[in-house]
Amino acid sequence: MDLRPVEVVKIEVIKIPTEDAKIWSRGNKFVLVVKDPAVVRELKELVPPDAKVSVKIEEIELYARPVHKVNNGKEYVLFFLPKTLNPTWARLNMRESVPVVITITMRADDNVTYLKDEIRSVKLQGGDAPAHQGGSNRGASAGLGGQAPQDIQEG
Repeated sequence: MDLRPVEVVKIEVIKIPTEDAKIWSRGNKFVLVVKDPAVVRELKELVPPDAKVSVKIEEIELYARPVHKVNNGKEYVLFFLPKTLNPTWARLNMRESVPVVITITMRADDNVTYLKDEIRSVKLQGGDAPAHQGGSNRGASAGLGGQAPQDIQEG
């Protein structure tokens, strides 16, 4: 059995909710636009230019890279949305605004490395969590309806 050392990483999760977001269309592309100045400032301070964050729009969660823009002296953040969900984005585009939660997950030390890129699976239990070391964790077989196998006991 090959045992590898496990690195324990403290993480910090920052959730930023906002009601000041809108979905714009540009041809056949859709873009989430966040205009809330406090959210724009926080994203600018916390997220490096090449990092992705979690963006939850209604019940849809996706990972996207924030793009900072300035237009007529107003700053805002764009998130380009996947084309596969264009019918959903078109429906949400008709609304005045959409509620959004942006989640930033990063190391809680001085090294600001975003876990989406570094660690694929982390258990958030008590603050410290080992990095996923590969392997398969598929759970129960499909024939059991998603339930784990149980010992059969006759009684």
